[in-house]
Amino acid sequence: KKFVNDPVDLPVQYFGQPVMHLRYKHPLREIIPLSDCENAALDVPTFKFNPRVLAHILEKKHLTNIPGFWPGDENEFGFLSYHNCTYLQKRPEKFNNTSEALTVQAVLASYSWLLSQACYQGFSTFNDITYPLTTQTVITNGQWWSFFVYQLNTTLVHSEYADENPRRNICWITEPIKLFDKIEDEKIHGLNEEVLRTLIKFYMNAPEERIGVNLKPYLGKSVKVIADIKHDERRNWLEKQYKHLVSNRPRHRRIPEIYDWT
Repeated sequence: KKFVNDPVDLPVQYFGQPVMHLRYKHPLREIIPLSDCENAALDVPTFKFNPRVLAHILEKKHLTNIPGFWPGDENEFGFLSYHNCTYLQKRPEKFNNTSEALTVQAVLASYSWLLSQACYQGFSTFNDITYPLTTQTVITNGQWWSFFVYQLNTTLVHSEYADENPRRNICWITEPIKLFDKIEDEKIHGLNEEVLRTLIKFYMNAPEERIGVNLKPYLGKSVKVIADIKHDERRNWLEKQYKHLVSNRPRHRRIPEIYDWT
């Protein structure tokens, strides 16, 4: 009974399907420095209940962290990603929270993409990032556009650090903006150029090389990824096993099971 109120670490995995994402070999510039992310006024609400109370279903899978490409790719930093929101058309009318749904979608997509990129740099829930990672997210159905900028400032979400960690991950959002009113006779009526200006700003936000910053402080000097292993047999075997494990494809063999005997 004395442990009933203690926090329990539960793995959570997000599967995203962006319409398109753009990557570059250098990261985007930070919006604000890490020191400003330790502001106590940036309150983050907490939900300290098991996700199953919200009707979420738990499944057994290998825990993976893949940002849409394999380790060793030269373009390893996210620049911009597009996401579809046509699912909102199928939501029941009683859920009158479109703005909140878009915010949740953007936070999940942006955070998970940046977290998996951070893991490729050697950071984890025990080794915090030493520099911010930023990405730009666009959610649209073609007519309505929402823009988000997310800055990852910490990866320490383990129960040992979560409550005491002063850093905050920050997301800047816009309300949905209408690009046009309607299309008739192959002509666009009511074009809103503010959407185009915001989109152009995203593309003009050029990534920059971090001078004097060790992007992979926790990885080895000579071997950072499997591709750096010089021994052919060891490298090929390890890469095959790694990709087979993290792909989470259906297995032809069932998971070993210990049956209940009565």
